[in-house]
Amino acid sequence: TKLDEPTGFEDHCICAFDRNTNDAWPCFLKDTWESTECDTCNEHAFCTKDNATSKGHKSPCLCAPSRFCVAYNGKTPPIEIWTYLKGGPPTEDPNFLEAMGFQGMTDEVAIVTKAKENIMFAMATLSMEDREKLSTTKRELVQKCSFNGKACDIDA
Repeated sequence: TKLDEPTGFEDHCICAFDRNTNDAWPCFLKDTWESTECDTCNEHAFCTKDNATSKGHKSPCLCAPSRFCVAYNGKTPPIEIWTYLKGGPPTEDPNFLEAMGFQGMTDEVAIVTKAKENIMFAMATLSMEDREKLSTTKRELVQKCSFNGKACDIDA
């Protein structure tokens, strides 16, 4: 997890990290990122490479195999997420855990299954309009589905 320090080089990844939400995504193995120059980078440090309309200054960046790029000057060491988040794993209110049916559960598969059930029950109480507002668009699904650089079949 993002709270655990990598134990070896083979599990050391570089991720785009959102400090507001503590989300680390997308993540790719460290040695698959390419240090290069990008044509444009926005205020969130997301960059684009090979922009035909771009002219002028290029910015140093790191690009993942999926062509996802982030600004990186090569001098500042990347944040070690496990150190940044070392306040410890978040704790939950025991009443919440009990209400959601997670109290005393330790098996990860069972927890995931229970969470899926909870989501299905919660969604069933919503109107179709609200369900559509909460759903993932095809574009978002493709973006999330291709996080590892492998093709995925979203129409199946």
